[in-house]
Amino acid sequence: MALSINDGKATPVTHVFTQDAQQNGADPAEYVNRSNVNGPSFWERIRVWATIAIRGKGKNVVKVKLTRPIPGTDASGNPAVRGVHDAVLTLLLDQQVSNESDILDTLVLMANLADNATFRTQVKQLAPSLIP
Repeated sequence: MALSINDGKATPVTHVFTQDAQQNGADPAEYVNRSNVNGPSFWERIRVWATIAIRGKGKNVVKVKLTRPIPGTDASGNPAVRGVHDAVLTLLLDQQVSNESDILDTLVLMANLADNATFRTQVKQLAPSLIP
């Protein structure tokens, strides 16, 4: 299975992640975008974990981590990773309200928050959150 994610730029680029591993216990599912030909340290990755709580104890948990190396060049002009962005989404879900409809509502609210112009501007400017 592949995940295709549009980057949302004026001239959009689709980032295509192919599945390298399925979740196996505590080991996450892993998806990799190999479009950068400079090798594994340049590849974008998505890791996904899902844990179902023991009945009556704890919460159901879904964790998603997107790792995005930022490419550049070193002093000699060779390709180099200048730094890395890690984005983490964690859903902690009470068992009694872990039905698909409620989970979808929460997920859509988070997606819409990330797509909100005011919120996006503050995040990209590393500004404290202040809604005028």
